[in-house]
Amino acid sequence: FRRWLQVRYKTLDVLNHAWWTGFWSHTYTDWSQIESPSPQGETSNHGLNLDWRRFVTAQVKEFYLTEVAPLKAERPELPATTNFMWYFNDYDYWQLKDVVDFVSWDSYPMWHKQEDERAVACKTAMYHDLMRTLKGRPFVLMESTPGQTSWQPVSKLKKPGMHILSSLQAIAHGADAVQY
Repeated sequence: FRRWLQVRYKTLDVLNHAWWTGFWSHTYTDWSQIESPSPQGETSNHGLNLDWRRFVTAQVKEFYLTEVAPLKAERPELPATTNFMWYFNDYDYWQLKDVVDFVSWDSYPMWHKQEDERAVACKTAMYHDLMRTLKGRPFVLMESTPGQTSWQPVSKLKKPGMHILSSLQAIAHGADAVQY
């Protein structure tokens, strides 16, 4: 992270100015003082938080390109992608969409958690729309589940017909495929 910051800002004076670190005496005097945002350290510096997310995005982008390079060298015509997720703001999908051939995402709405499920349906629709607009064309629903998941606090089985309804919602919002 520090090396990435040094390339981006060149000097601590430029970094301190960009991050407005003079406020509440957060000025850095040595690159070694800068750590990634953490509950055990600094979390209130917006410049640090934003650059951390930019750094993580750059790392994920580089990792993806490194992973896909040998495949593209052999079969450049084959499309490649990686899973996007909702509620995942640790990196910038608008940067990552430029390196994937098509957008795909994992959708696991928590159906049947509340009596009125309109909010879940609207939120899921919004994420389908987001994924479709990233590249301005259809997306693939890479992961979903016809039953319950194992990682939610309370994992309820879907009511009869709910999986097909959820799949049709994805298609109605621009999915070219629904997988699980």
